[in-house]
Amino acid sequence: MKLPHLLQLTAKFIGPPEIGLLRERGNFAMTSSMGRIRKRGSYLVRFVLFLLWFVRLAQLSLERDTLNPGDELMEYDFLESPNKLFQLKFFNVEYSGSSNLYLGIQYMIVNWILLMQASCRNIPILVDAYHKSERLGDLLKLADYVVCSTKFPQAWTEAPSIPSALVSMLLRLPNIKFAVVTLGEEGCIMLERSKTDDSITFPTFVPSSVAKLKANKFGTVHGRLIVGTAEKIPPLELLDTTGAGDAFIGAVLYAICTNMPAEKMLPFAAQVAAGYCRGFGARTGLPYHTDARLTSFLS
Repeated sequence: MKLPHLLQLTAKFIGPPEIGLLRERGNFAMTSSMGRIRKRGSYLVRFVLFLLWFVRLAQLSLERDTLNPGDELMEYDFLESPNKLFQLKFFNVEYSGSSNLYLGIQYMIVNWILLMQASCRNIPILVDAYHKSERLGDLLKLADYVVCSTKFPQAWTEAPSIPSALVSMLLRLPNIKFAVVTLGEEGCIMLERSKTDDSITFPTFVPSSVAKLKANKFGTVHGRLIVGTAEKIPPLELLDTTGAGDAFIGAVLYAICTNMPAEKMLPFAAQVAAGYCRGFGARTGLPYHTDARLTSFLS
């Protein structure tokens, strides 16, 4: 369960439970009938300990050892809260001399700490935007790449369509190099920013080459809109789609690290996600780099 607000995070430690975790579970249509929050100790003491842990996190976060492709995660790759309520996984991925930060963390304030430090060190940042929240806009302003759930762009921008929502996102987030919207079995849509070309004076429609893309009431951005399709998996091979979006994001991260062009990145990510859906659980279906279906992308 992911909690989008600082208030909902601190409620478990310093505030009444009725404004915190149990209610948030209900917002996500998750049952809380078995949930219990046990009161113990002073709220003030817990709050102070909590803040001290975050200060320590800020010191340690970007001083972790670099994780190279193929390395096995060790216990020291995880940071743990003092009361052992949750763990935080954080590492840099280094490939071909570039470092990238991916935020897949469940708590907004932790994301903010890591984003600030990564931004100060010029580390490219990819954010998985799946749910509209009050503080998410501040995080996105520091991101270089965004991968969104289907409903997020329109919910966040209040645009009438996904293409116009993507244009609005790139206008509101000047650091973003591209934004991708995943559409499940329908594939994905990507808007990639391009350098300004004053010779282009007309709006274009999808699919497009580099052009001025216009969204009414929002403005115009230079870029190209790319539509990617998903693999049509035979029903007998489709076993488990839970987490397919995470597999897609993982493939996008790999593509960024290896400077893979967008035309190659989107079908590659779709292929990885499709392989993921052919197995049960979190890792069973994930393809290895030796998988024959990935050969054309990795050669």
